Amino acid sequence: MMAAHYRLRRRAAGFSLMELMVTMVIVAILASIAMPSFVEQLRKSRRGEAKSALTQIAALEESYRTEMNRYTSDLTQLGFPAAGWNQTENGYYQVSVLAPTAGCPIATCFQLQAQVVAGSAQEDDEWTYELWSDGRKRRMGDAAVWELDWKK
Repeated sequence: MMAAHYRLRRRAAGFSLMELMVTMVIVAILASIAMPSFVEQLRKSRRGEAKSALTQIAALEESYRTEMNRYTSDLTQLGFPAAGWNQTENGYYQVSVLAPTAGCPIATCFQLQAQVVAGSAQEDDEWTYELWSDGRKRRMGDAAVWELDWKK
């Protein structure tokens, strides 16, 4: 009787290989479902960095205009390290003031753009963002069509 009790207790002490394999399959299925959603949410959160940088530059442009009575296309005059393209804080996007045009002369208008940095963790994201001095916000995705919002 004592030997039977010992065998029963010894058998109940661990997991069988089959139980372990079933658990691993369930975890793998859950991970394969959750991972794409997690990656997309990570991309969306990184897009906030581009939008924030454009908003910051727009505010600096407005301050510059208050003092100089015009906007600038040289970002060094706003405190950035380079005149043209500058990377955002975490290096996922690069931002710049686009070249003035007849429809948007730098004296009275600016057009800012944020693009994904090649080689960054965000490089698979297709979105490019723009912010204009009149408040227009637009984005362009993989369809190469500009849309008048920043909702993505």
